[in-house]
Amino acid sequence: MLRVTLLFLFALAASFAASPDDAVREAERSFGASVASRDVAALERLLAADLTYGHSTGNADDKKSYIEGVKAGKTDYSNFVYDDAMQVRIYGNTAVVNASASFGPESNRLHLKFLHVYVKKDGRWQLVAHQSVRLSS
Repeated sequence: MLRVTLLFLFALAASFAASPDDAVREAERSFGASVASRDVAALERLLAADLTYGHSTGNADDKKSYIEGVKAGKTDYSNFVYDDAMQVRIYGNTAVVNASASFGPESNRLHLKFLHVYVKKDGRWQLVAHQSVRLSS
């Protein structure tokens, strides 16, 4: 019993020791994994109700239309891979992420540089804004 209690306390301390940067990076990685697997339930938790999602094509979505597009396979997010180091900056309950990623089938991969804005709401980091630009292959 003592061992279980100590393990619980260690895990609890480790969760408090994690930096906000780590929590935002985890939210961002969860976003990439969720779109790749079309995990609508995870996206419901990760995306803020007032999401603004600006695509590299100039089209825009809100949370509902973005999730519907992911569910329908409108964009092939398979093989989602972050290309380089992710930059995370925290401003209180707001985080700005700059990153790039590639995804889609090997014959037609998309390469994007994007800006994500997260806000900590209800105890978790939620994506409130996305804007991307397409990079040459």
